Amino acid sequence: MTGRQWLLKRWRPRSLQARQLLAASVGLIAFLALAGYALDAAFADTARANLRERLKNYATAYAGGIDFTRDGSLYIREQPPDPRFDVPGSGLYLQVVMPGDHGNSMSAEGPILPEVSGHLLDPRQEVFEGPLPMTQIDGTPGEVYRYGLGLVWGGDGAPEAEFPYTIYVLEDSRALGAQLRVFRGAVWFWLGVTGLILLLLQTLVLQWSLRPLKRVINELTKVQRGERARMSERHPRELEPLTESINAFIESERENLDRQRNTLADLAHSLKTPIAVLRTQLDSGADAAALREELDVQLQRMNNLVSYQLARAASSGHKLFSAPVPIEPPPKISCRGWRRSMPARACCASSISPRA
Repeated sequence: MTGRQWLLKRWRPRSLQARQLLAASVGLIAFLALAGYALDAAFADTARANLRERLKNYATAYAGGIDFTRDGSLYIREQPPDPRFDVPGSGLYLQVVMPGDHGNSMSAEGPILPEVSGHLLDPRQEVFEGPLPMTQIDGTPGEVYRYGLGLVWGGDGAPEAEFPYTIYVLEDSRALGAQLRVFRGAVWFWLGVTGLILLLLQTLVLQWSLRPLKRVINELTKVQRGERARMSERHPRELEPLTESINAFIESERENLDRQRNTLADLAHSLKTPIAVLRTQLDSGADAAALREELDVQLQRMNNLVSYQLARAASSGHKLFSAPVPIEPPPKISCRGWRRSMPARACCASSISPRA
């Protein structure tokens, strides 16, 4: 026996309830795991989509409040859409890329953000990237998500004064990671609670479903002890063939027992006569030759009686588990004038014509 076979034999549950509970538990755990993974992936995609939309709104808000001086320097004439843009290392950063130069918000002073020099986007082009590596204001490594929007500065309306620029808005990935951790904790907690409740309900359902089997076992035990004559007939339809077969087997065994008792009684009654004859011969004082002859006759008679009763006991009664014996079909003969064969009786009937 291999180690795998020994392990399967060792851990194979012998109870139907244990098997069904194990199968239901494995299926439930697999379902909850897949459900948790799907919910986590869906929430992560939704959170990233919301982050992209939020960064896009910041970039659009900045696009309406950005000006450039005559020498091409960046000038922000309005308050930032979020106060964190004015706090160094706050986790929300602005980078504006111009031809040959770039500018940052006050929050970008200190952290080492991903390089944006020369990363000009085409007008109306949008990008969303991340997480990208960066260095926090305290020197620790971190990551950021970055949204970029390509625009064109019109200047005073002259075509030669136009130039492209790009607004990049960056946010620390720790905010998104915190949202994912909170969501994952809540999801797995409630999935675990749901799994425990479902397992408890599954156990109760299994006990309720297997109650008819326990009833059958109890009735069968009472039949074995002699407390019941047979099993009751009020059982589920799936168990009716089993209980009917058990009752038929019980009736068959009782009939066999009664038949054996009757056979033994008949045999005992039949053997009384030969024994009485032999006793009479012994008491009469007959000679040895006559006694020997009578003994041989009575022994042969007793042997015939025993053989007859045994054959009768073996052939009588209904055999519950005996296989059916096929009956050979009647022979077929060919009739004159017919090209096909038919049963003998039909052929004879067809060949007889009534007399005129």
